[in-house]
Amino acid sequence: VYTVPNGYTFYLTQVNVYTNQNGNQYTNYRSWTQTPTGVVTPILQFPLISGYNSVKIVPRPYANKTDIQWQFNSSGTSQVGAQIEGYLIQGS
Repeated sequence: VYTVPNGYTFYLTQVNVYTNQNGNQYTNYRSWTQTPTGVVTPILQFPLISGYNSVKIVPRPYANKTDIQWQFNSSGTSQVGAQIEGYLIQGS
């Protein structure tokens, strides 16, 4: 979970997901946000087998005080790692 600091906007630029799965194993990936007023918005959900890379041509903005959550649920004993990249702009 990442909470955008008050007074800033977070611009998501890239998400990379890595896994060591084999055979018929898979990982469920989902991301969602929750605003300070409690509104939950699903962003993306899908199963992946080997990995996932998403580079935003136009960075996706998230307003101040928004919780952003990335979740992974792996079948079997495979491991999952993720790299989330973006930048903060104050007062935007």
